Amino acid sequence: MNLERLYDKITKHEGVRRRLYDDATSRDLGQGDTIQGHPTIGIGFALDVIDFPADIARLWLTRIVAQRVSALRSSFDWFDHLDGVRQEVIVDMSYQLGIAGFGKFHKMIAAIEERNWQEAKAQMLDSDVARQCPNRYRELADTIETGVWA
Repeated sequence: MNLERLYDKITKHEGVRRRLYDDATSRDLGQGDTIQGHPTIGIGFALDVIDFPADIARLWLTRIVAQRVSALRSSFDWFDHLDGVRQEVIVDMSYQLGIAGFGKFHKMIAAIEERNWQEAKAQMLDSDVARQCPNRYRELADTIETGVWA
């Protein structure tokens, strides 16, 4: 069996879809959509049928984090001047919220630019997302303040 040829044939027949779609209708899926078939992505990976492999999840995480770091560097000139731990906090937030969502933390960002870590912590905790994910944001807020992971 020639696996490379097989992979090429399956890819040709399935296609490569970079967005979640309904395999019955081939329609891209968004939040709240009703589906007729299976939620599918990639090369026919029906996510309700297969277990998503941990090594692929980690690889995907690695790529997304690299994209976030690049976007943060180009969007915020202060990012590279932070210590590594505080950079990690910012990347964690932008991973969850996206760059645009992170950018809405105007008062927190101003406090970070001033290196006012107590105010940055207070602004982070005074947010809807901190109320939705209290454990995560308590840890992130403590870390932005101290520069040390708990």
